[in-house]
Amino acid sequence: MEKIYVETTILGYLASRPSSQPHVADRQKKTHQWWDEKRPFCRCFSSELVRLEAQAGDPRRAEERLKYLALLEMLENSPEGEKLAELFVLQGPMPPTSVADAVHLASATLAGADFLLTWNCAHLANPSLLKILRPLAEDSGYRLPSVCTPEDMVGN
Repeated sequence: MEKIYVETTILGYLASRPSSQPHVADRQKKTHQWWDEKRPFCRCFSSELVRLEAQAGDPRRAEERLKYLALLEMLENSPEGEKLAELFVLQGPMPPTSVADAVHLASATLAGADFLLTWNCAHLANPSLLKILRPLAEDSGYRLPSVCTPEDMVGN
């Protein structure tokens, strides 16, 4: 059974109102498709950071995001995760403004996730950054998960 860390953007697309913008509507469709068709066959989990991010913003949307989050296993925070996230920012290519993204990646890594599922293609599902981060993680004794979007997991 594949282990998948579900990042906040996934909950955002699941809980958002249907969009009239084709690009956004396509992401919403693929996110719901993954959630309905693939998620039941995976061990899916998330983190306290995702909970905090999901609570922010419009209260109605936040409530919807938290309903989806309640269906996932929650990971514990750890000092080890904080150190790994710090490594990704201080010695890696992640900018200081993306500390939360580094925490997501560190949490997924420490949990032994096979995949980190996200729509954040700037700092997470970014092959150029992952190419640099992978050896940093390996030098610390960890294996980065594959980072992908729902589109990668359900096809086109």
